Amino acid sequence: MALCILCAVISTNAEDYTPSIQGDANTTLGNASNGTLRIGTSQIYERVGFFPPGTGRQWGVLIRGLVIEPLVQHGSNLEIQPALAKKWEMKDACKTWVFYLNEKAKWQDGKPVTSGDVKFTNEFIRKTDTRYEEFMKEYLDKIETPDEHTVIFHMKKPFSPFLTWYTLGGQEIIPEHIWKDINPEKAGESEDMTGFGPFIFEKLDKDRNVIVLKVNNEYFSEKPKVARVEIHMFRTEDSMLLALKKGDIDMVSKIKGTSVPSLLREEDIKTVLTPSLSMKNIWFNLRNYPMNITAVRQAMAYCIDYDQLASISVLDYGEAGGYGPDISSSMWWFNPDATRYTRNVTMANMLLNSTGFNDTDKDGIRELPDGSDLAIDLYVPGPDAEYMREAELISNWMKGAGIKIEIKGVDFSIWTEEFLHKHTFDTLLTTVSLLDSPYKSAYVDLIYCDIPGYKNETFFKLVDSLLGATTTEEQNAKSFAIQEQLARDVPGVTLYSGDTIDAYRSDKFSGFVPVSGDGLANRQSVCNAHEVTS
Repeated sequence: MALCILCAVISTNAEDYTPSIQGDANTTLGNASNGTLRIGTSQIYERVGFFPPGTGRQWGVLIRGLVIEPLVQHGSNLEIQPALAKKWEMKDACKTWVFYLNEKAKWQDGKPVTSGDVKFTNEFIRKTDTRYEEFMKEYLDKIETPDEHTVIFHMKKPFSPFLTWYTLGGQEIIPEHIWKDINPEKAGESEDMTGFGPFIFEKLDKDRNVIVLKVNNEYFSEKPKVARVEIHMFRTEDSMLLALKKGDIDMVSKIKGTSVPSLLREEDIKTVLTPSLSMKNIWFNLRNYPMNITAVRQAMAYCIDYDQLASISVLDYGEAGGYGPDISSSMWWFNPDATRYTRNVTMANMLLNSTGFNDTDKDGIRELPDGSDLAIDLYVPGPDAEYMREAELISNWMKGAGIKIEIKGVDFSIWTEEFLHKHTFDTLLTTVSLLDSPYKSAYVDLIYCDIPGYKNETFFKLVDSLLGATTTEEQNAKSFAIQEQLARDVPGVTLYSGDTIDAYRSDKFSGFVPVSGDGLANRQSVCNAHEVTS
């Protein structure tokens, strides 16, 4: 894992080649299949498009990512591979990034994919995503397109994780000749899905709850081994897994750990675990009293039973937290000497005693100097049963130190505006990707709209120096120092990480390529999947 992540960060060049796609070691790869790969998802999509609201990452990976592509992509081991860009170069100490596009790429309507499309996509997304725009204003100087197949990103300051960051930001390229006439503010209303990827969107069958894709015979890279892909949508995970067991679908993605035992009893179903690279965090809003007191945040971190929380939330398919935000011991940049918080109610009470917050009325809850209870709001996406259950556990643990937690479930439709922009919270539960760590630390005050309100000049300087680091030694030194700083100041705490759990019918299909972060539901995996031949 360490080496693979590192390659994704500092790899700066690639030779011209067609990405190789490998099958299972014990399976014979046949010619392109005329079959249909049927993938199950426990989400219902009422409409299609590249920017449909409320669809999330699963939509981008399963559907959008099969129809359009980014400049570069992550391989099965997180190495950076060509996609639309056949090769690239880093110049000027990570301030200039040059991409050379595959001349064979063309949109399904026959028009060529050009550097102008790449530049347009960047400009369009800036108008649809305020967090992305904030990042661009901070780091991007300009984009040049010297010819139809060369695009140059000029950064204002060194940004060594550019390749990794670019693959994470939903940067699949869209056609300028179609989207130039669409108002970015109404991007979510457009159902146009003109692409250049390995598959072409065919239809959304609302009667069957199925999205149908067909192979793109003009695809510029290696052709998929199936003729069609169907995304079968189910309202519950139980109904989806029943369909898998009956053979009505061939593969499912991102299932719960509680579903694994029943699948292991099925002879023709294979379960696959891959690191999800996602982490559940609790964030503290340092703008609010008393969350601006370090001892209070440290005490809250000591209240949580991370081992029990991980055991309940992800069973044996993950790792307990207790580290600073966005930190996992499985990552190459992990600092084993940085503080890891574990449940220690005695320490939590000692820290709170030092603040002068005492339980003077003996009701089990400490009081603030004005006589009011030490009551902290904890916001979670609602209604979400998993988040609510975790919030209730945290609330019970906090009582041991005399802290009253008031749980508030908020609809995700207002989540970004209220919490990432207005910051109207005390504490917050969120799930984030670890793939771009340790650079995620830079996003604490930037991409994620400064969730905790953490202002520390030492931290900022460490981040700036990390973003310009191009050697393993430099990256380790800076990321280790950042972890120590975050552990002391506690703007947030990692609660746990989990594995991605997928399953497929091994009697029907093979050749799937698991990728950390996406499991089996990724472009390479779907393109390489083929029917089992006797």
